[in-house]
Amino acid sequence: MAAPKIAPVPQSAWTPEQRDLAATFPKGPTGNALGTFLNSPELVRGIYPFASYIVADSTLTPRQRELLILRTAWDCSSEYLWANHAPRAAAAGISADEIRRIALGPDVPGWAPFEAALLRAADELHRTAFISTPTWNSLAAQFGTEQLMDATFTIAEATEFATIYKSVGVEPEAGLSARLPAGVPPPTIGPRGHKALTTARFTPLEPAELSPAALKIFDPTGAGRPIIPLYRTFARHTRMAGPRQLQSGHINGKTTLSLREKDMTIVRISWLNGSDYPWAEHVVSLRKEGATDDEIKRLSSPGSAGWSVKEGALVRAIDEIYAANRISDETWKALKANYTDNQILDLLVAATGYQMTAMVSNSFGVQLDAGMERMPGSTLP
Repeated sequence: MAAPKIAPVPQSAWTPEQRDLAATFPKGPTGNALGTFLNSPELVRGIYPFASYIVADSTLTPRQRELLILRTAWDCSSEYLWANHAPRAAAAGISADEIRRIALGPDVPGWAPFEAALLRAADELHRTAFISTPTWNSLAAQFGTEQLMDATFTIAEATEFATIYKSVGVEPEAGLSARLPAGVPPPTIGPRGHKALTTARFTPLEPAELSPAALKIFDPTGAGRPIIPLYRTFARHTRMAGPRQLQSGHINGKTTLSLREKDMTIVRISWLNGSDYPWAEHVVSLRKEGATDDEIKRLSSPGSAGWSVKEGALVRAIDEIYAANRISDETWKALKANYTDNQILDLLVAATGYQMTAMVSNSFGVQLDAGMERMPGSTLP
C-alpha cells in the first residue's frame, strides 16, 4: 500500500485537545483511523458519536453488527475495515470459517436464513442503495423498528468509513493480521438503481407525537421550527437519532467546504443513489446559493463536463465515491491543487454521509412533501 494521502497524527504529537477527544470516544474507530481524523478535531466531534453508537451501542447483537460490517467491508474491498473488524467478529463468536464465509456471501450453504438476509441487505444497499422488499420482510420477521433502522444504518455507516479509509489510504495497524480473504471472487456491483417506494415503511411521527427527547434533538433551541419528515421518521428511534444528528450538524453547519460545494456534493450523491428526498431538500439550498438551472441539470446528469477545474474535480470525486468507494489518485491530485486536507476530509464525509442518508431514506421509503421539487429521472409518481 502506498503512503497515506493524509498522514495520521502520531500519538506522541497529540495536543491536549486531541488527547481529550481520543479519551472521549473509546468505542469509536481507533489507531490509524483516529489519528487520521484527529487532523480535524471538529470532524471527530461531528462523526465519532454516531460511529461509536454503530460500533458498540446499537440495538443489534455484536454478532449481527459484525456480520453486517464485515460483509460491507468485503463489498467495498476495504482492507482496513476488514482488518479491524475480523478480531471484533471473532470476539462476538463468529468462527474463522464463518468469517471467510462472509466473503463468499449470503447464498453459500451454512447460513441460517435470517443471517443470510442480513448479508443480503448489505449487498443490496451496496448495489442499489435500497433494501428490497423480500429482504426487508425477512429482517422484519425478527427485527422491530429500532433494529431495522440500526441494521440499515450499520451498513451505510460502514460504507462511509470504508470509502474514507480507501480514499485516504489508511493502513492497518501493526498486529492486525486479518486481510480480505484470498481466493474468493471479488464483489460485483451489478445493476444499479431501484424502484422508489410510494408508501413509507415507517410513517413519520406527527409533530404533536414527538417526544421531548426528539424535540431536543431536532429543535434544540425550542424555536418551534418545522421538523422535516426524514427527521420525524428518525424520531421513532431517538437513541440512534441523537448521535446521527451530530454528523448531519457537522456536514451542514461546520464543514470547511463552501455552502455551494457542500450542497453540490449532496445533490450529486443523492442523484447518483436515486434518492429523491435529500436531493429535493438540498436543491433548494443550492438554488439559494446561486446555482443555475443548467448547473442543477448537470449535477443530475452523467459526466463532469462544463465545470471549472476546481468544481470538476469535486464532481469527479463524488462520482468515484459512488462507483468505486474511493477517490482515485488522479482525482485526489486535482483536489489537492484546490482544497486543503481538511476540506477533502469534509468532502468525503459530506458525500459518504449523504450516501448514507440516500440509503436509509430509500429503504425507509421517506416520501416527499407536497410541492417539493422532483429529482430528474425520479421513479416516484
